[in-house]
Amino acid sequence: MANRVLACLRKFFNWCVDRDKIQVTPIERLKAPGVEKSRDRVLDDAELLILIHAFEQMAYPFGHAMQLMLLTGQRRNEVAKMRWEQIDFEKAVWILPRTVTKSDRAHEVPLSPQAITLLLSIPRQAEYVFTTRLGRPISGFSKAKAQCDQLCTKIVQEEKIGREVGQWRLHDLRRTFRTSMPRLKIPRDIAESILNHSGRSRSSVESVYDGYAYQDDKRHAFEVWAQFLDTLSGEVTDKVVSLAAHRQSK
Repeated sequence: MANRVLACLRKFFNWCVDRDKIQVTPIERLKAPGVEKSRDRVLDDAELLILIHAFEQMAYPFGHAMQLMLLTGQRRNEVAKMRWEQIDFEKAVWILPRTVTKSDRAHEVPLSPQAITLLLSIPRQAEYVFTTRLGRPISGFSKAKAQCDQLCTKIVQEEKIGREVGQWRLHDLRRTFRTSMPRLKIPRDIAESILNHSGRSRSSVESVYDGYAYQDDKRHAFEVWAQFLDTLSGEVTDKVVSLAAHRQSK
């Protein structure tokens, strides 16, 4: 957090210098107070299937938002600020203008049938898909995350799954999505295009082109991923049905 605050301050003071508000930035030689540690947390299948059902039990808007984050692999803030006008239901695509993406590049996300069904189940209350009573985009994911963790514990205990979800963050959903692509036979270029990564290893021409290419391949990837999640969800459902039948037989 301290590193993020410093980064914001550096941008602000550089902006002031560029506009001759100040002569020099007071934090020019200030070093980051913390050591950056990259995370490599990836949820395994057992954890994923528990989370799937926890998301389904959570109320709108956070439960639906987390489901869409998992289905699309897009960033939390991009999902949280999703607008109805960005969704083309006829073409089943979510169009993000460059002004709302971290990469500062327009991005098209083909929507799987599961994602479309989820979005159609949400009432249009404001310009944002996931909104508060005041019509603002949702925020305060920490409380929703805590609620999700409680539901995960409840699911594990009640259904006797024998496995808990370890420490995780919402961004781990995106990392899990990306890590799962190779085993689903999705090429690297398609996976990177889906996540709208900056593509530092590619030329600028390739980066621009890839932002609008591979639409059929990307749609296929999202559909394969959604089907994979349905399979995991079915594993829990089958287990619940089996347990219920076993209890009735006693």
